[in-house]
Amino acid sequence: MSTIVKVLKDAGEFDRADRFYKDWCDGRVVLDDLDLDSLSVTATNGSRLMPISFKHFLSTELFKTGGRNILNSSNKEIGPQKPHLTSTFNTLIDLYGKARRLKDAAEVFADMLKSGVAMDTITFNTMIFICGSHGNLLEAESLLNKTEEKGISPDTKTYNILLSLYANSGNTDAALSCYRRIRDVGLFPDDVTHRALLGALCSKNMVQAVETLIDEMEKSSVSVDEHSLPSIIEMYVNEGALDKANDMLQKFLMNGVPSSSICAAIMDAFAEKGHWLEAENVFYWERGVPGQRRDAIEYNVLIKACGKGKLYNKVVSLFRGMKNHGTWPDGCTYNSLIQMLSGADLVDQARDLMVEMQGMAFKPHCQTFSAVIACYARLSQLSDAVSVYQEMLRAGVKPNEVVYGSLINGFAEYGSLEEALLCMDL
Repeated sequence: MSTIVKVLKDAGEFDRADRFYKDWCDGRVVLDDLDLDSLSVTATNGSRLMPISFKHFLSTELFKTGGRNILNSSNKEIGPQKPHLTSTFNTLIDLYGKARRLKDAAEVFADMLKSGVAMDTITFNTMIFICGSHGNLLEAESLLNKTEEKGISPDTKTYNILLSLYANSGNTDAALSCYRRIRDVGLFPDDVTHRALLGALCSKNMVQAVETLIDEMEKSSVSVDEHSLPSIIEMYVNEGALDKANDMLQKFLMNGVPSSSICAAIMDAFAEKGHWLEAENVFYWERGVPGQRRDAIEYNVLIKACGKGKLYNKVVSLFRGMKNHGTWPDGCTYNSLIQMLSGADLVDQARDLMVEMQGMAFKPHCQTFSAVIACYARLSQLSDAVSVYQEMLRAGVKPNEVVYGSLINGFAEYGSLEEALLCMDL
């Protein structure tokens, strides 16, 4: 039962898992109703294992636990029963937590106490996370205290859960307290600890606290995780400390170049403040693998950065050079570029790109059509504005008030009140 519930839980089939458990408690093992072969299996890396049927996967899992014969019979009457293993209760608590059924999770936890089933660290970690993620942080803290009453020692993950919960709620003082408690009880912070705390401190621009934490990490020979790097860079950029941001990047580069998504996040931190040159420097970092191409997301962010700097020729050149370097533009590339050029009144280039975009089977966003229409209206090229509006309708994109407003303003300024009133009736 525990194995079946766990596999259903991991597949996101919470209602089926709950129904199977309730039937099992009533003494019935009903497999026909589960429609097992209609489900796909999720691997540990998150991908879907479509070629393997759910029933085959479940049979394999049951074989590991010695329950392989259960699938040979569709239905069995056993008689009322209750779980008695710690691992089973942990699975059930996690099931109801993931299903956001806090009351059911609490009832299973209470049943565990009444039944005298031994609890372990996993039990409390799961309950602490469930309570905290539902906003009951005081209850989560009380559960931490209860671990001592039960003679169970919290592990680093226990404190990481609390630290992350406090960080997500914006309580950095409590998050720092959890960090200190890890060492106070003789445990050691891990990558999750540092990543969660750095994220919380950076979000509040607590520069001194971040630098103190990084110093402590370096004394323990722990490097900053690449996932924390964008937050640190963004903090320094927000504070206007570009020299510190660049020093941090150079220090990190000694251990290798981060992934494309991390590079893009770092570039975006610079781009948001208009530092296109710094973003460009990150874009042109030497990659660890010779010939490794840059992802479209990196081009998109650099296009955004150069656009903020009004370097439109550079933007177009960068866009045109993507394919030569083995990277194809995506819908985001086209939408961003068209909106940017329209905003700069370079409407002919924007219109050409819109045609090209649709030829690549990408549908422009409403904002993209709106930007081109607004540009034509500003330039008093109203027939072109109407043409793009009609193209928008043919593409199945619903106009919004900005589109109508641009058309109305354009006709009104041109003195075509009749057309303006007609637009108001659209």
